[in-house]
Amino acid sequence: MQKMPLKIKGVDFSPLTERLGYSVTYEDRTGSNTMMMQNGDQYVDVITRRPVLTWRLDSLTGVQLASLHTAINAAVYVEVEYYDTASASVQTGLFHGTISAQEIGVIRNGATYRFRAPTLTMRSR
Repeated sequence: MQKMPLKIKGVDFSPLTERLGYSVTYEDRTGSNTMMMQNGDQYVDVITRRPVLTWRLDSLTGVQLASLHTAINAAVYVEVEYYDTASASVQTGLFHGTISAQEIGVIRNGATYRFRAPTLTMRSR
């Protein structure tokens, strides 16, 4: 079974992800006309909806994790190729990336061993 695509600045990082660990959510970007009325009615001024991509990563070596850090930190926004569920197609966009806590359990003979693999989150510009 093929993994969901994850290319950052043209480099394929999909082999570092869990096969079933991909999710997409769409967050509303709202304008200043959003308001809550006294009776509880809410009026939302949605300007656009942008994807937020999340990949659970496999257990990575120190070199793999460092290369992922280098890719997402190359600029504030980096080009990412991903599968977009709203259009049911592979898309390319600009995203800001973060990696969750990277728990290192043991360092032995220069190699690091992790208890849990981190999660990569990419938020659209």
